[in-house]
Formats: sequence, C-alpha cells, structure tokens
Amino acid sequence: MIPDTSRARRALPPLLVLVAATGCEAPPPTELVVSVSTVPVVGVPVETIEVEVRSEGGRSTYDRATFTVRAQGSDAGFSLPISFSVAPRGDAVSGRFRVVARGRWSDAAGAHTIEQRALTGFVEGQRLSLPMTLDVRCVDDDRCIDDFTCAPTGCAPARRDASSLRPINDGEGPPSDPCAARGDGCSELCRDSTRIATRRAYAAETGYVYRRPDGPLPPGARLEASVAFYVNTTARADLLPLHECRFAIGKLFLSLSPICDNVAQSNGVVGYVLPPTATGRCGAVPLYGAYHVEQGNAFFSTDASERDAALTRGYEDQGVVAYVWPDPS
Repeated sequence: MIPDTSRARRALPPLLVLVAATGCEAPPPTELVVSVSTVPVVGVPVETIEVEVRSEGGRSTYDRATFTVRAQGSDAGFSLPISFSVAPRGDAVSGRFRVVARGRWSDAAGAHTIEQRALTGFVEGQRLSLPMTLDVRCVDDDRCIDDFTCAPTGCAPARRDASSLRPINDGEGPPSDPCAARGDGCSELCRDSTRIATRRAYAAETGYVYRRPDGPLPPGARLEASVAFYVNTTARADLLPLHECRFAIGKLFLSLSPICDNVAQSNGVVGYVLPPTATGRCGAVPLYGAYHVEQGNAFFSTDASERDAALTRGYEDQGVVAYVWPDPS
C-alpha cells in the first residue's frame, strides 16, 4: 500500500487517484502505470520519492503520496523502481495532466532534490507504461520550468503523448528491482569491470589533459602522470560516461554531462565512472576538481593534497566530480 491520502482526496477535485501497482488485483481498464527509477540504478542515495498528479497547468494537485525508499540491508520501505498507477475517477479520461516525481535526500552538504515531470493523458480502455527516471546529473537543477523537465542533455519537453506510451500486456506486473537478483546493493556489478589507466599531461593550448594510453596527447604536451586514475572501459548499469570537453578557447575539462554543462563541446568519452553520490562504491575514490577562472584551466586529481596545492595557485574548488579507481582491479 502507499501512504494514506484519503484526506487529500476528499478535499481535492475528484479526477485522479493513486493506487499501489501490486499486480495482485484486477486493474481498471484505463490507467497509467508509472515506474520511478534512478540513473544510475545504484549510487543515488534517494531517501524518499514524492509523487504528485496535477492539473495540466499545474495549479491544482489532484493527489499525492510519499514513498520511503528501502535502505540497503533494511526490510522497511519500498525498493526501486517504485511503481504506482494513475487511474481516472469515473469516466474522466479526456484531457492532459501532470505527473511529478521527486527524489529527496540529505547529506553533509545539505538537502538534495531530483525532479522529473511528464505531461500526458489516458487512452480509454488501455493500460499504459510511463517510466520516469531520476537522473543524478539533474541533482538540484531548477533551470527547467513550465512544460520542460531536466534531462542529461538539458531541458527536454515534459509532454509525452499518451499515444506514444507502451501498452502493458495482460498479466504483466510492474518492473522489478534490477539489483534484487545481484546480491547486496548490486555489488556483483563491481566484479564486471575492465579498467584502463588515464594519463595526465599539460599543454599550454589545452591546459590539463586526461586521456587513456590509446588517446594521443596534444602537440607539445608534457606528461605529468602515466597513471592519474583508472576508468572502466565499458558501460555498466551503475556507471556514467565521463566526457572530455573543449571550451571554445581550446581548454579542456572533464564532465559527466554529455552536453558539457552547456558551456563546451564533448570530444568523446574518456571512460565510465561512478557518480559523485556513490561514495566508496566498488573500491572507488573521489576525483576532485578545481578550476582557474583567469587561465581557463581545469585540474583533476584523486589526491586531496594535489587539489589543495592547486587551490593555493588560484584554482577554485569544484568538489568531487566523480568516483574513479586507484588501481586496475
């Protein structure tokens, strides 16, 4: 069961209701089954998932619920993906409405939020699947307003026509926890690893460069470290691609954003790493970032003392940008 929202239902317009998607009762003939998951599938420390069903313009909230996410090693709460159904009340199947999913957690740095929105509707007589992903690259990003929602590639349209949603087959249950069959916290993924070293070099035109041995260094580059850190060579459900980005002036930096934080262009993927929220997972260590505004140089290191030394040279602290590995296995 989801938390009791009966009081809210009595006080709000009777259009939509939220019901738990358990697969053990005959579903209504017209509904949306919403599944909320995270990207990556682990390493995003969401503590609660808030869901709301709102009017098309967003002014009225028809129903809401809050789910406590099950912590690793606990039996309490809901495991991801969290699924629920949105059903019409009576014969109110026309028109569009908003579904909002919001993940929240707190850590030493404060409170954090990831939000995803969908503007959609029903198709009478059909059960439709509406997946919603809370991408860690959208943490605390409030730039997308009105009819847009955050995506790794920037603000994307929130509108998702009901005709484009996948119909659910008879007897099909909600999506299951992708880590349930993998042991404790998807730890078996950690053994599915092929790592390669990333070198650090410096060139006047590009600033610091971080490339694998199979990637050529810029002309005149001075090699500073044959092994700066290790990255995974292939994609994995708990990893994100680490991009080499180039400013218009030619200086390089590293980013988890495929659009390079909307300030540069990607030269390609250096490798695959853990997000900055995946503290210590799979034996990984923090990759610290620092940026020199006047020079346009970006510096990255797994050594906190190197980062601190850069700060004394006028670099600004960028915090932990990802988790990488100190060794090849």
